[in-house]
Amino acid sequence: MADALDSPGADGPAANRGPSPRQLVRLGAAASLVFAVAVFVLQNRDSVPVEFLSFSFDVPLVLLVLVAAVAGVVVQWMLRVWRHRRRR
Repeated sequence: MADALDSPGADGPAANRGPSPRQLVRLGAAASLVFAVAVFVLQNRDSVPVEFLSFSFDVPLVLLVLVAAVAGVVVQWMLRVWRHRRRR
């Protein structure tokens, strides 16, 4: 006697369709973002001099841009939290 799991179509009609169009779009967007970041990193590996207060040092440009972007996200998040608490 054949087991129900061995019969074709036992997993349902969607078992062999592959990724949905939405999943393909997300995968394409993620791949594009990874490619863009890789190109950005490869093109901005040079070190730049940074002077802050009495400190002076050389930093890779990509690291400097990353720190500025993270600082911007943190400031935006803090402003959102502050505005949300003011409304209460």
